[in-house]
Amino acid sequence: EALGGIAILESVLWDAVPAYLRKLDAQLRFSLGSRLPVDVVPIKFASWIGGDRDGNPNVTPIVTLEVVNQQRLRAARLYL
Repeated sequence: EALGGIAILESVLWDAVPAYLRKLDAQLRFSLGSRLPVDVVPIKFASWIGGDRDGNPNVTPIVTLEVVNQQRLRAARLYL
Protein backbone atom coordinates (compact mmCIF):
# COMPACT_ATOMS: atom_id res chain seq x y z
CA GLU A 1 0.00 0.00 0.00
CA ALA A 2 2.70 2.46 0.97
CA LEU A 3 4.82 1.91 -2.14
CA GLY A 4 1.76 2.13 -4.39
CA GLY A 5 0.70 5.44 -2.87
CA ILE A 6 4.18 6.89 -3.19
CA ALA A 7 4.36 5.70 -6.80
CA ILE A 8 1.13 7.55 -7.64
CA LEU A 9 2.49 10.73 -6.10
CA GLU A 10 5.68 10.45 -8.10
CA SER A 11 4.27 9.32 -11.44
CA VAL A 12 1.05 11.35 -11.61
CA LEU A 13 0.66 14.11 -9.07
CA TRP A 14 4.23 15.45 -9.14
CA ASP A 15 3.70 16.74 -12.69
CA ALA A 16 -0.09 17.10 -12.76
CA VAL A 17 -0.49 19.46 -9.80
CA PRO A 18 1.96 22.13 -11.04
CA ALA A 19 0.43 21.91 -14.52
CA TYR A 20 -3.05 22.43 -13.04
CA LEU A 21 -1.88 25.38 -10.95
CA ARG A 22 -0.32 27.01 -14.03
CA LYS A 23 -3.61 26.59 -15.90
CA LEU A 24 -5.55 27.98 -12.95
CA ASP A 25 -3.21 30.98 -12.79
CA ALA A 26 -3.59 31.60 -16.53
CA GLN A 27 -7.38 31.42 -16.27
CA LEU A 28 -7.41 33.85 -13.35
CA ARG A 29 -5.25 36.29 -15.33
CA PHE A 30 -7.54 35.95 -18.34
CA SER A 31 -10.83 36.17 -16.43
CA LEU A 32 -10.01 38.48 -13.53
CA GLY A 33 -6.79 40.20 -14.56
CA SER A 34 -4.93 38.99 -11.49
CA ARG A 35 -2.64 36.11 -10.74
CA LEU A 36 -3.03 33.29 -8.26
CA PRO A 37 -1.52 34.64 -5.02
CA VAL A 38 1.61 32.80 -3.94
CA ASP A 39 0.23 32.24 -0.44
CA VAL A 40 -2.97 30.56 -1.65
CA VAL A 41 -3.22 26.79 -1.30
CA PRO A 42 -5.99 25.63 -3.66
CA ILE A 43 -5.07 21.95 -3.27
CA LYS A 44 -4.14 20.17 -0.07
CA PHE A 45 -3.09 16.56 0.26
CA ALA A 46 -3.15 14.27 3.24
CA SER A 47 -2.38 10.60 3.59
CA TRP A 48 -3.12 7.77 5.93
CA ILE A 49 -0.57 5.55 4.23
CA GLY A 50 1.20 3.60 6.94
CA GLY A 51 -0.91 5.08 9.73
CA ASP A 52 -4.28 3.46 9.11
CA ARG A 53 -4.85 1.95 12.54
CA ASP A 54 -8.46 0.88 12.22
CA GLY A 55 -7.89 -2.53 13.65
CA ASN A 56 -5.21 -3.78 11.27
CA PRO A 57 -2.71 -5.51 13.57
CA ASN A 58 0.03 -5.18 10.94
CA VAL A 59 0.10 -1.39 11.19
CA THR A 60 2.26 -0.72 14.19
CA PRO A 61 4.09 2.43 15.28
CA ILE A 62 7.24 0.95 13.74
CA VAL A 63 5.46 0.48 10.39
CA THR A 64 4.21 4.08 10.51
CA LEU A 65 7.71 5.36 11.23
CA GLU A 66 9.18 3.32 8.35
CA VAL A 67 6.54 4.59 5.91
CA VAL A 68 6.98 8.22 6.97
CA ASN A 69 10.74 7.92 6.61
CA GLN A 70 10.30 6.38 3.14
CA GLN A 71 8.00 9.24 2.13
CA ARG A 72 10.48 11.84 3.37
CA LEU A 73 13.30 10.20 1.46
CA ARG A 74 11.25 10.08 -1.76
CA ALA A 75 10.21 13.72 -1.35
CA ALA A 76 13.82 14.78 -0.86
CA ARG A 77 14.87 12.88 -3.99
CA LEU A 78 12.14 14.56 -6.02
CA TYR A 79 13.36 18.01 -4.97
CA LEU A 80 17.05 17.29 -5.59
